[in-house]
Amino acid sequence: NQIDKLKLGDVVLIETRDYYFVYRVSASEVVAPSKTSVLLPVPNDRQAAPTKAMLTMTSCHPEFSARERFVVYAVLDVKYPHAQGVPASVLEVQG
Repeated sequence: NQIDKLKLGDVVLIETRDYYFVYRVSASEVVAPSKTSVLLPVPNDRQAAPTKAMLTMTSCHPEFSARERFVVYAVLDVKYPHAQGVPASVLEVQG
């Protein structure tokens, strides 16, 4: 419920059984709920083919409202085998 607090360069860490995926926030926007193009493989571009791994997260905006959606985009920075773990330095915010 604090998606709106994410800033450019913040880390979004996704953990699976085999890997840690480190994404970095690249952009955010507030859109109408009907704007589903934010969920495309290349957000907001129906014609483009993906060239990088991206993560799109959405939430209601304002909180508990159906009026708008807060959207955060993040780009895959690096992945690590789960057994190796993630170096602490990777989790630092990049300016």
